[in-house]
Amino acid sequence: MPGTKGQIRNPITVTLISLFCFAYMTYWFYFQVLPELKQYLGKSDQELNPMKDLILGMVTCGIWFILTVMKTGKLIQEAQMRSGRPNPEDKSTLFLIVAFVFSPALPFLMQTEMNKIWDPSLN
Repeated sequence: MPGTKGQIRNPITVTLISLFCFAYMTYWFYFQVLPELKQYLGKSDQELNPMKDLILGMVTCGIWFILTVMKTGKLIQEAQMRSGRPNPEDKSTLFLIVAFVFSPALPFLMQTEMNKIWDPSLN
């Protein structure tokens, strides 16, 4: 049974704030998104911990962030399945490509997919 639903946010606003606040908004975004996914999916601190991901990302010079982007894509797909969304796609690879090619678009894509969890009627 899914947990509490998260907040629907405007993806354009999330992206614009990310652009103006540089990387800080990306960290904030992860500290908002990952706990919402954690609560909704009923994951433990060992399975999903934003602080651990942040520290390991810094220690590994960004390599852990790549894994976190991939993991977030899979978690979003799992949450979409639990919310009853028909045929949710694993967008981990898309998120990773966007992170390397045009990183400001990553919060937009992730928030768009997150909104589909909280409101399955969205396309």
